[in-house]
Amino acid sequence: MSRNMVPARAPRDGARNEAHRPDGRGLAVPSGNRGTPLCFLADRTDGFGERLRAVLNAMVAAEQFGGEMILEWRAKGGPGAVFHVAGDPEGIFAPAFLERHLVSREDVARLSRLSTTDSAFEARFRDGAGLQDGGVDAVVMSHARISSQMTSLADADTCALYRKAFDDIAFTPPLELARTLAWQVPLMRDCVAIHLRAGDIVYGSFRGSGRFTSKAIPYPLGDALIAQARADGAEVLVFGEDTALCRALARRHDATFAPDLVPEADFNSLQFALFEICLMSRCRTIHCGNSGFAYLAAWIGGADTTSVVDCFGGRAIVDATLTALKDVQAEVSDLQKAYAASYAVHNYPSAMTDEERTRLVSLCVDLDPENALYRIMEAEILYTSGQGAEADRRLAAISDAEGLLSLEWLLLESSPANVARRKHLRAFEPAARAGFPMAALCLALNAKALGKDGEAKRYAALYLENQHKAETRLGALLHP
Repeated sequence: MSRNMVPARAPRDGARNEAHRPDGRGLAVPSGNRGTPLCFLADRTDGFGERLRAVLNAMVAAEQFGGEMILEWRAKGGPGAVFHVAGDPEGIFAPAFLERHLVSREDVARLSRLSTTDSAFEARFRDGAGLQDGGVDAVVMSHARISSQMTSLADADTCALYRKAFDDIAFTPPLELARTLAWQVPLMRDCVAIHLRAGDIVYGSFRGSGRFTSKAIPYPLGDALIAQARADGAEVLVFGEDTALCRALARRHDATFAPDLVPEADFNSLQFALFEICLMSRCRTIHCGNSGFAYLAAWIGGADTTSVVDCFGGRAIVDATLTALKDVQAEVSDLQKAYAASYAVHNYPSAMTDEERTRLVSLCVDLDPENALYRIMEAEILYTSGQGAEADRRLAAISDAEGLLSLEWLLLESSPANVARRKHLRAFEPAARAGFPMAALCLALNAKALGKDGEAKRYAALYLENQHKAETRLGALLHP
């Protein structure tokens, strides 16, 4: 397939059709009973691992159903781009691979598409039947395992399919070098990977929403996992973006920080990423969070993936967190400590006492004072413990402050899955009814974010009413 060109489905009357390039030139597409091959589209815009998972799914589907894999790939932009290596496609894939598979956003927009996540997909294309019919030009593949997207592949050897597809990707020469060297690193047969991750979850804006705490492993639990694997006699490779922390944990347990195995000192970030994916794929077990990077490695290598909850109970996680946070370790940053504390609070509140929860939330605020989510967690505790005035005072102090992951951003964030909304704002409702202005304001912003305009107006009115009452009380105190 020519680059920036999408095969158009031939009309049923046998007439000719055209797929247009962005420059206006067209390519005549031959007609036929089945038209042109069905496309399987990978067009994710998130991280490198998730994108490549979708690419593998599209390649496997195209191979299984006689179609064509097409790829729409844009460099990741915005403030979070510094934590990702999803750059321009020309820096990742070989020219011939792009010439065959890369398409433009405009081409994708002209396609009649149906996603495997659409409820209609299973009804129309069960067991892979009828994929060429129904007026669909392209099936959009998600990053989930293909056996969960297409029932006809439920019993397939997906590891073999994924490994073949991965081997068929033609990367640029620098990335091909990284892939080759990763296959050549000598490893013991019993090798375990610990993927701590970090990036935007610990250091970027996502730490202000709490939405992705499942993607990274907090350092106290990573430390425990490494110790456990070493005690079992396994060789341990530690993966993660926080170099100082990962190296410190590796040294403590006589493990290996994976990038230290790179024989080329001048690898760039993309080469490191692909090297680590391939190296991780050779491990027997991968301990990881909900990370596309680690899952991709497991797909192409057949490794088992285990999560923190597979290894520890809630109380053990709380104890490990509390113990680790008492230690002063130069290699552990304040934001890593805050993430560890918030991870325990978000995921295991029922496994800790109220005093422990208060202590951990206070640590979060002290260690990451710019994070408005932690201030909301603190306000929740204050509201529920009868300290509503203090909660309002602290929220008011940060509502207009500069340099914060702002209260407005947090509550107006588009996703309904936002942890602040789902968990911590429940305590704000009785506080708003009790007359606390900032509780009502937070609920108004939250309702606005969820598209509940009527509810937002009611809370906004309650905010103004509460604010007026507070000012009246204050005036009475100042001028009796």
